[in-house]
Amino acid sequence: MGPTASGKSTLALALAEKMGERKIGGIGGEIVNADSRQIYRGFDAGTAKPSQEDMERVPHHLYDFLNPEKPYSAGEYAREATSTIDSILNRGKVPIIVGGTGLYLQSLLNGISKLPERNESIRKNLLAFAEKFGRKALHERLEKVDSQSAGKIPYPNIQRVIRALEVYEITGKSLSRHCAESQALPLRHAAELFGISWDREALKHRIRKRCLATAPSMIEETQRHLGQVKENAPAFQGLGYRSALKVVRGEITSEEFLTHYTRETEQYAKRQMTWFRKDPRIHWISAKEPWNSENAAADLRNLILRLGVKGISDSRVSNGTVV
Repeated sequence: MGPTASGKSTLALALAEKMGERKIGGIGGEIVNADSRQIYRGFDAGTAKPSQEDMERVPHHLYDFLNPEKPYSAGEYAREATSTIDSILNRGKVPIIVGGTGLYLQSLLNGISKLPERNESIRKNLLAFAEKFGRKALHERLEKVDSQSAGKIPYPNIQRVIRALEVYEITGKSLSRHCAESQALPLRHAAELFGISWDREALKHRIRKRCLATAPSMIEETQRHLGQVKENAPAFQGLGYRSALKVVRGEITSEEFLTHYTRETEQYAKRQMTWFRKDPRIHWISAKEPWNSENAAADLRNLILRLGVKGISDSRVSNGTVV
């Protein structure tokens, strides 16, 4: 896990291959997605999905399988990911979960509380309110009834804001209270957690480089989907896509889009690290340029093999060197 543009996918791919090397009696790894945008079909440019070539090198699961207009909850993800992990283990392989969606990872590892089913009428009304008065106004409604959830959910994340308000309107009880009273069951398999951490300025440079490279493709992709996928579809809520829609409509220029896209991505990366830093179970990989995912994966594999299931609380991996 780690912030966007930190190199999670390349490290996971390299680790999966190195876990299968014959010289160590390896059994090989398979990758399970934990990114809430890479699940949607056809939305590739702005989500940094693994390439088809990478997916052919190592089995990948829960990527590119969902209709762009279909909502998908953290609870649904936890159930499907758990089933996928079980299948991988039954084949004698190592599941490697990779992604930056903290809520997905939390739900998978810690379990998720039993919540009411979706209510489309309530959701439609909340979305209409946001479209009329703005997302900040909808977030302010959440603050009044559930300040704890509002503090954790940024106002641009309209799907989570709507879900929190929906739970309150259906049950009369806040989402945060539901979670506090939860009898959720955690993942039944032992797991080791690794996060990639970059110096702030280095990560900003990587983000800007990625945004510059993907911006033209994002605009083309958005143009292609427009008219076929509803503009309020979950897939269009991903980083940059709302701004790309404005370019297609002629409301902003491509240069303005790149500025918005980069700034939004930097802010998201900051929120991701704030989330992950709160979890003491994560063993941090200190990364720096030039980043070599092959070296880092080799050291990480050796560390896992050496320490087995005992835990690695006092160990670190630093850009390909165990320290």
